Amino acid sequence: MGFFRRLRTDTKGAVSLFFIIITAIVFAFNAIFIDYARILAAEHRIEHSVQSAVRSALAGYNNDLRSYGLFGIDQDTAEEIFEKVLFGNMTLPDDLKEESFQFVQPTIDDFNVTLSRSLTNPNVLEHQILEEMKYKAPVEITKQLIERFSSLTLAVEAANNLVDLTEGIEEDFNKREQKIDETVEELSEILVILNDLKDKFSDVSSVSEYGEINNYNHIVEHYATYQGWLLFDGAFDWLVDKARDSILNQLKASLGTPVTDSVFSGNEFLELYIDLEDLNDIVSELEALATEEAIEFLEEEIHDLFESIKNQGIGPLEEYHNEYRDNAKAYLSDIIDDFKDIESKLDDSIDRLKKARINNENIKQIIEDVKGSNEGNYSDMKEIQEQSGTTDDELDSVTESIGGVIDQVDEYPYDDNYFEKSLSSLEALKSRIVKQHDEIEEMKDNFDTVGNSLVNAESIREEIESLAEKVDGKKTDIEDRDGKDFSAEEEEEVDADGELKELDNKLDNLSILEDIKSEQADYDKLDEYVQSYLEEALSEMEAEEFETSSNALKAAKSSMSLVSTMFNGIGEALTKSRNKLYINEYILMHFNSTVPEGGLTNLENYKLDNREVEYIIYGNTTPGMNFTNAIAQFTAFKFALNIVDAFADPLILALGHPLAILKQVLVSAIKETRLNVLNISSGIDSSLLPIISKGSDVLDLSYHEYLRIFMFMNPQDDNRLYRIAAMIDYKEKALNLVDQMTYIDAEVKASESLIFISNIADMFDQDIDSKRYHFNKKAIHSY
Repeated sequence: MGFFRRLRTDTKGAVSLFFIIITAIVFAFNAIFIDYARILAAEHRIEHSVQSAVRSALAGYNNDLRSYGLFGIDQDTAEEIFEKVLFGNMTLPDDLKEESFQFVQPTIDDFNVTLSRSLTNPNVLEHQILEEMKYKAPVEITKQLIERFSSLTLAVEAANNLVDLTEGIEEDFNKREQKIDETVEELSEILVILNDLKDKFSDVSSVSEYGEINNYNHIVEHYATYQGWLLFDGAFDWLVDKARDSILNQLKASLGTPVTDSVFSGNEFLELYIDLEDLNDIVSELEALATEEAIEFLEEEIHDLFESIKNQGIGPLEEYHNEYRDNAKAYLSDIIDDFKDIESKLDDSIDRLKKARINNENIKQIIEDVKGSNEGNYSDMKEIQEQSGTTDDELDSVTESIGGVIDQVDEYPYDDNYFEKSLSSLEALKSRIVKQHDEIEEMKDNFDTVGNSLVNAESIREEIESLAEKVDGKKTDIEDRDGKDFSAEEEEEVDADGELKELDNKLDNLSILEDIKSEQADYDKLDEYVQSYLEEALSEMEAEEFETSSNALKAAKSSMSLVSTMFNGIGEALTKSRNKLYINEYILMHFNSTVPEGGLTNLENYKLDNREVEYIIYGNTTPGMNFTNAIAQFTAFKFALNIVDAFADPLILALGHPLAILKQVLVSAIKETRLNVLNISSGIDSSLLPIISKGSDVLDLSYHEYLRIFMFMNPQDDNRLYRIAAMIDYKEKALNLVDQMTYIDAEVKASESLIFISNIADMFDQDIDSKRYHFNKKAIHSY
């Protein structure tokens, strides 16, 4: 009891107790700091070792790739180097182990090395190529080459616009002109019909027999007789008596004179009943009689003759008049058919002119749409030209000439008034024709009752003459083509198409391609490499090709399209991104493309070993086709530039009309292109513009310089990078770029022993196993 009271109240020894407690706490903190310092030192040592091992692993790149300026390493090599360097950094030499004090001795429990981003990844490959070429590539060569023909920009753009314009309007132009020609021809045929109709209503010099209809006047001439017949029914005897008295008076007046057909004039129906010989027999008997006796005898004989006519009845007379009516109506039907034919031809002409007007509107729209449509493809090159200050008086003159031809194309559409007036006039002519047709048809349909309303021949003839005059005038107006003459447009078309066919025959190398089929296995191997880089197959052919066409103008449009693509690609590469230039130069620097020799029939020109660059550009897996594609693009490129060049020929510009000029330009361009193909395939340089350069070699380019240009004509995308990788794999048989990695990710698991407090790990939220602190360290690097 007393003890506890003293302990509670006695203060002796309190300081010592307090010191002991403080010392224990300080010692505990020191222990913690010591282990913490050792952990930091161990982590730093492991991190340094991992970083060193990763860098050392990447330093073990494949030396075969260095000749291509690339870096890559396979998984096994990387792991081997990484492990060796990692453990080497953690181990002291034997002679230092006993002499040195090691504050920490971390243990590597495990490690993992992961490689990724193969060289076949297009982004990785492109990055390494650019890094290689930015200090190696002689891009100035390409820049100088481009600047040599940057002055072409305005001329090529103008030629492109002209070709697009003429090719665009050609079909509508030809259709419009054909329809107008057919309309003029149809109006000429209408004139012929109208002139024939006019003859059918013309005056006749001789009187026709009743029932004989060879002219409209014959219908009018005898219609009174026919009308009398229509009124006659039961008065036949009166008509016969009247005819008898007429004939008897004629015979009395000419006693003894032989009787002729004229005796029936005005009474032609008597020919149905009386034979002229019978009358002459009666007259012959009068010669032996005195006059009074002769007259008496004549009266008796004639009376008896006409009494016999009365006894025969009206049957023959009815047939006689019906013949007149039928012939008259048949003649009117012929006239009606002529008017119908004219109406049909006018309908056709009106329809053609309406369609020609649509073609004319199409021409206007195409001209409006095409102008300026190519500007986007040339804008960058124009900027380059302005910056470089390159000008050429000859090219400026050519550009101006082409611009003048384009201005003439603006004259190709006819004024709307031309069609409106023509259609209005033809519609009016048709109305007048229909009116005449209806009048004649009404006559025919009501022939028996038309009576005095039978139209006078003279008035119809005057109307037909007026119609013919109007048709002839309108034919002249339509043929005048709004005062524009395109009569010379088709003169050179056949020649241009023939020259194109001959050029196409020159490019036909199928027999050569048959001889090189043995290389198919090599191309299949290349394709295997490409397929191994991808999940899906690439399309076999990507390059834009020269369009083979039987029409020279369509081929010109195809060629100008290729050149437009090239100008756009070059301008974009120089003004916005030089990366394409570097990659193009990389291809030319590291892969083979020999100068062609011996022309298109030389098999060596087509072999893969000589055409590595062409394979990378075009990607065709058919033996020989990559060189074929290069020649085809050369043909298209030169054809386009030769079109520009031909505008420097004053003889061609003198032709006048845009289509006539362009067709002659095409002939000249195709002939020059054929020579260019022969030269370039034989290793001879080819001038960009032979006429403009006037024999100077300043614009002469070699095959490889043209190849540099063609690289901008074809897609510069991932597929080209895949083919670069495939060609490296093909040439370096021991390599497999799929396994050549450029990115390393290493992780090491390590631990360090704890000296003082086993629970220290709780402060770091770590697990303790056998009094050891466990931690991980990562390192990531790439080429």
